[in-house]
Amino acid sequence: KTFPAMSSGKKFLLLLFLSHVMAQKTNNHQLIYINNLLESLSKTRSIQTMILFQQNKNCFLEDMNPNGIPILRSTGNVTIKLKNNFNSISLAIVCICDEGDVGLLRALANAFENLLDARIILYVQREVTEQLLDKIAKEVIKHKLIHMIVLGISDHGSEPVSFHRWMACPTKHFDRITNMNSNSSDTFFNKCVNNFLGMTAIVKPFDNIQSTQKRATNIISPILRVEDIEIAEFARKYNISLTLFKENDSDSEYFDIQLGSQFITKKNSASFSGFVNPFGSTSLIVVVPCNNNLSLKDVFNHLDVETWFIHFMFTYILLVLAEFLIRVLRHRIYGTPCDFWRINPVVNLRAFRAILGMSFPINRRSSLSLRQLFLGMSVFGLVSSNFFSCKLSALLTKWPQQPHVTNFEELRASGLSVIVSQHTRQFIEDELGADFFQRVVPNIWQPPNVDQIKLVISYNNTYAFILSKKNWLYLNNFRLGNGLKAFCTSEDLAITDYQPRAHILQKDSIFKRILSMYVIFMQEAGMEKPWNNLALQTMKKNLNITQRIEPEPEAKPLTVDHLKWTGFLLILGYGLATVVFIGEVIFYHGKKRNQRTKNGAQV
Repeated sequence: KTFPAMSSGKKFLLLLFLSHVMAQKTNNHQLIYINNLLESLSKTRSIQTMILFQQNKNCFLEDMNPNGIPILRSTGNVTIKLKNNFNSISLAIVCICDEGDVGLLRALANAFENLLDARIILYVQREVTEQLLDKIAKEVIKHKLIHMIVLGISDHGSEPVSFHRWMACPTKHFDRITNMNSNSSDTFFNKCVNNFLGMTAIVKPFDNIQSTQKRATNIISPILRVEDIEIAEFARKYNISLTLFKENDSDSEYFDIQLGSQFITKKNSASFSGFVNPFGSTSLIVVVPCNNNLSLKDVFNHLDVETWFIHFMFTYILLVLAEFLIRVLRHRIYGTPCDFWRINPVVNLRAFRAILGMSFPINRRSSLSLRQLFLGMSVFGLVSSNFFSCKLSALLTKWPQQPHVTNFEELRASGLSVIVSQHTRQFIEDELGADFFQRVVPNIWQPPNVDQIKLVISYNNTYAFILSKKNWLYLNNFRLGNGLKAFCTSEDLAITDYQPRAHILQKDSIFKRILSMYVIFMQEAGMEKPWNNLALQTMKKNLNITQRIEPEPEAKPLTVDHLKWTGFLLILGYGLATVVFIGEVIFYHGKKRNQRTKNGAQV
């Protein structure tokens, strides 16, 4: 049977229909493969937000709509910020139809700012050439993208899939994967977590005298702070090779890690969101030389005489009431008359002697309950008096840890030069105002960092220093542990309270998360204290710092001036005794007069 001839118009419509069917079939093949890939990726780690970048309308991903995953579509002309606006467990697909679409990676980097774990799929709808991969690699390195695969799917299902994985370590390059199965999602993205495979990290010294020595342990020399030890140990554990940053080297466009640490301010707080170490928070304080001696007023202030007096009176009242109650109950039980005035609950010398740690007589006729009370009084008096004596002896014999000045007003009046580092001064001026030092601490000096370290460690008591509270505590414990003098401070010399700090890294650095976790783990394990001691010892050795041994104070004989306060106490005691004696005489004569009046009335 023959078919009638078709007109040209019908032939055109038939060809258009067949081309649409073939295109739809090709589109379905590519979408099926990508959907299977997304399903495999979601098994390893869920995908809660997807962002799709495409500029060319001929991209087959325009009709992509996986079930259960919200999609954000963008042409790259509008800025999108996923962090704090959308779920951060995200994945991006970038459709590349020609080399001009590589510029979409700039918009992708802006969208994934501070999201280091974001996964990226580059869907290339053309032949994946080495020239195209080199162009993509430059953009990836520029924007510090980490987890990326380049996927090239042909229009026909019979041809193999072109699959390239971005290798962030040890060297940055694209690695072609052959015989890739879309169901094996464990090998999709290169993750440098436990081993960076000898990756080279460019280290920028905090000071000009620092350098990195090419050793197996990646030693930083000289060690100037505990943060240097943290970086060296981190590099040793995770197999990272450290190399020195050279400013004159044209190939060194940026550094990976800078030694030391920086305070997190309002301007850079967004870059450290999620990477702040709670153990790294510290306060900025002014430390000053300690006093060489303590006055009597300072001794009494340290002893807290008011609190001791309150405890003394409270204990005295309890002991007197206990003895009074036991005697009254004993007389009631045995039915003997009780003379309350003989008990004398106001002036009980036994209670006074017990509190002062002195012995006191006990009547052989005292009951067992009274003897037990007296035993408790003696033990309490022995402990409390010895504790008070030890505290007083320590205040009179040890190095006085009393600040030379206690507030900023006294600091300005003292004329002490306050030494501050360049980074600390910049932070204070940015956070507290550019006129802070003019208003609060006008007499400042900014020497080189190495000179400042030498002045602090050698204890130059002619200067005051602006230090972090944590460094001051470790420095003081180190000096006091070696029998040396230390610096002092007070609450009124604090500049900032509990300011967070972090290591200085590049934005979206591959080391940011793992370094933060490593430092937190080490500090939780208690490694910060031995590392601080090691840093102080290494600084002394590398910078050739000698400790200034303070001469022991010569023993001086006691004079009348030293015993003035004992004379005042003696006069006070005799005065109180005289007042009590006069009171007893008046009370006795009054009682005798009342007795005579009572006897005369009875007659």
